[in-house]
Amino acid sequence: SMAGWGQEWLKVEPSVEEVDVGLLMWDIRRNTKPLLELPTPFIVQFYLTDVPENKSQHWLVFEDDKVDLCHIDHGFDVDVYIEVSAIKLTKVWMGWEDFSSAITSGELALRGDKKYTDIAVQWLGHSRVAGISKQPEKSRL
Repeated sequence: SMAGWGQEWLKVEPSVEEVDVGLLMWDIRRNTKPLLELPTPFIVQFYLTDVPENKSQHWLVFEDDKVDLCHIDHGFDVDVYIEVSAIKLTKVWMGWEDFSSAITSGELALRGDKKYTDIAVQWLGHSRVAGISKQPEKSRL
C-alpha cells in the first residue's frame, strides 16, 4: 500500500513538520481497541501542547465496542488524561518512537487510574503501518 511504502521509505522529520491534527486524531480513533477491562463509557482526553488552542483538546469516548472522537468539551468525567505535543504523539503513533520512552522522558504525560494507564498502549494501539520498519536513514527519501 502507499501508506506502507511511505512508512518504509520516507524520512520522519518532514512528516511531522506540519501535523494535520484532525487526521491524526481520526486515525487514532479508527485504530483504538475497546478492551473488556475498560468501563463504559471510558473517556480519554488529549491535550496537544504545540497546536493552536482551538485544535488542542480532543476526547475519545469508548462506549461498549465503539469509539467516538469529540472536539468539544461535553463535560465528560475523564478516566485518562494525555498531555503531549502533536509531533511527539505522531512519532509514537506511527511507531517511530516508543510509547513508554515518551512517558519516561516526560514528553508524554499520562494521568489516570493505574489500572487504565498501565494498559494504555493496548487500548490506544498504533497506526496500522507502525510495524513496518524504516529503511536505513541514507536510503530514505
